Amino acid sequence: MIDPISLTELEFAVSGIFVKRESWARGAAHDYSDHGRQDNLLHYIIDGSRTYQINGHEKILRPGTLIFIPEGTKYRTETRRPTSGIGICFNMHSHNGTPISLQHDVYTVENDASLYQSLFSDMEHTSEMHRSRLHQCTLLLQILDNLLMSLDARSAEGVQLSPAISYLQKHYKKNLPVSVYAAVCHMSESYFRRRFLEYTGMTPLEYRDHLRFTEAKFLLSCGMTVTKTAEQVGFCDASYLRRIFKKRTGHALSEICLPEIV
Repeated sequence: MIDPISLTELEFAVSGIFVKRESWARGAAHDYSDHGRQDNLLHYIIDGSRTYQINGHEKILRPGTLIFIPEGTKYRTETRRPTSGIGICFNMHSHNGTPISLQHDVYTVENDASLYQSLFSDMEHTSEMHRSRLHQCTLLLQILDNLLMSLDARSAEGVQLSPAISYLQKHYKKNLPVSVYAAVCHMSESYFRRRFLEYTGMTPLEYRDHLRFTEAKFLLSCGMTVTKTAEQVGFCDASYLRRIFKKRTGHALSEICLPEIV
């Protein structure tokens, strides 16, 4: 078994994607303590609270929490009060078809709701509209990318940068100078820039734009205008959003937002 963070260095594929919004009444329970999960689960809690019991430990998860439970994990979960959320079940394997087995645990990230809520809502919408599997896989990999970044920030190597990454994920719509992010980590700006680039492969502003683009693509897919979307995610105008998107991704924004051919 490998640690989930190792996925950042592996080539892998996802399949068998299933998306569902669910609601549970108080006291609703599911027990996987004997045989474990049969697939990987990503779950975003919209409201209410649920407890997860694994290896004698209990985690209480509330709205805005993202949960990742790898296939084979043995645990029990129960609803403390009426709860709803969006779940994504999927399989993970290498490109030659060999299943990837991750360390068994309930991995959680408590974050700014808008980041994951947008991605999960888009996954749900894509599933309902029966749009292409390629689009679903792209969204799922975006969720995993952000999840792994957050989990990696807890590691020994990322602990110094964790406050800035969390701060960026909560305040990515604000046009703050890099010095603010550096101050959160109690670093000089030059040292922070160097460490952040080495650790994430992106500059702080590139990472902020990455978070903004995720939100922008969701808003555009919901029919919002480019002008309104630019204002909503923190860009000064539609022209600048188009220009910076092209610069960062190599693609025109119109290419991303055109309707898909199913």
